[in-house]
Amino acid sequence: MKYVKTQIPVSVELARAAGTLETPEGFVNYDVGDALVTGVRGERWPIGCLRFEETYDPVPPTQRGQPGLYLKAPLVVEARQMKVPFEVPINRGGATVKGNAGDWLVTAPDLTRWIVQDQIFRVSYKRAVQACFKELAGEVLGKIFVGLRKVALAGTELSGRQLPEPILPSALQWLERERQPIYRLADMRAQRYANLYRGSYWLICVLTPVVVLSAVVGSNPFFSEGGHYHEFAWIFPCFELLVLLGLILLYRLSHKFEWHGKFLAHRRLAELLRYVPIALPLYVIESKAGQQYLSEIEVALGLDLLDSDVKRTKERLMTVFKGKNIGTLPVEQLGTYLGYLKTELANQSEYHMFVHQREHALYGRLHHASMVCLRLTIVAAVLHFFLHGSLTAWLLLVVATFMPASSASLHALLWQGESQRLADLSLFTQRSLQGVLEELQSIDERSVLNGNGLEIIEKALGFLVAEHEQWHDVVRIRDVPIPG
Repeated sequence: MKYVKTQIPVSVELARAAGTLETPEGFVNYDVGDALVTGVRGERWPIGCLRFEETYDPVPPTQRGQPGLYLKAPLVVEARQMKVPFEVPINRGGATVKGNAGDWLVTAPDLTRWIVQDQIFRVSYKRAVQACFKELAGEVLGKIFVGLRKVALAGTELSGRQLPEPILPSALQWLERERQPIYRLADMRAQRYANLYRGSYWLICVLTPVVVLSAVVGSNPFFSEGGHYHEFAWIFPCFELLVLLGLILLYRLSHKFEWHGKFLAHRRLAELLRYVPIALPLYVIESKAGQQYLSEIEVALGLDLLDSDVKRTKERLMTVFKGKNIGTLPVEQLGTYLGYLKTELANQSEYHMFVHQREHALYGRLHHASMVCLRLTIVAAVLHFFLHGSLTAWLLLVVATFMPASSASLHALLWQGESQRLADLSLFTQRSLQGVLEELQSIDERSVLNGNGLEIIEKALGFLVAEHEQWHDVVRIRDVPIPG
């Protein structure tokens, strides 16, 4: 469930030397400059200086960077009460902290996790009602979308190897620390809005034939007595009306809250941030492609899509890009960087092959199902000329109305989902990246950041950016929203 931390001032000291602090969950190491926080019940815990700067504001007369009282900025977090003892790894020398049964596991938007004892949690956190509603809607619609797609793809075998995550050279780890919180948050938000948008559209297409079916079922001869409708016949038109109102409400909500637009904006930001390490060498030498790529990131970061929790991180990241404060790679780490390039591009190649197979199979299944519905409609229409029994005629009427409505909905999914074009685009990108990988095999670590190596990197970045722009064009909305 979603919770938000109560605005309670806490006392903060700034560590003048590295050390170890005893917290309710165990001993935790801290570095120079980290914040040592004392909570409402005297409990103490350390917070890294960068994260503390992002998430806490001083209470006057305390000045930022000085010990005193601080307030945590409003932040919606995911919290779950654990029923058994558990451990949570923390990024402080590989250490872990331990929680007991009844303690709460709290996860921030950037996936940072910590433990809060039950009595402290009940004082320090409160339920975020609006966020819970959004989370529930996103989860329900997301499960509807994933479930319907699984049904459509039942029996289909999709290939795709699980490759290891690429590892950056140690000289660029600082970039990873700055980039990861924003990337993970943007990726998570993109997935949530994608679930809302796609789930709502698939639900509309599935329920539309149900509306037609409910109208026809009400005409069943078993629901009429002596020429009069059965006393329960009113249930069907009422159900039809409720479903129609629900579909209209769902459609209006998707436009009012801009689920589709927010999905595209967050996905664009996440994808741009993912490829920053590839673009860095081109940015250093002031390549046109590198300059253009990083300028697009600055624009995306300036849209203020994410929470205030990462606001200062965004500002630092933009300052780094504008000031070209990205350092240089030591010669001994060029091999690691080349390995990173190969693994990242191989991952992208495998992913796009998987998407190609999935979307191609989905397109084929939906198209086949649509044709089956139309064939059944034709059969029912022909049989109407020969079979005139009341029950038989009613069953044929059900088929002749429900099946074409289902076919129309399936065609709407084919049009809006753009499965065929996504499949073709993913296949083209996969083949392009495979060609770049073959070229990378011909260079060694000494030439990765000069001459031919930079040309190959620029080509790879060009393919990724072009694929993203074309994908954006494929999935953008082409219909006209309802006025008002």
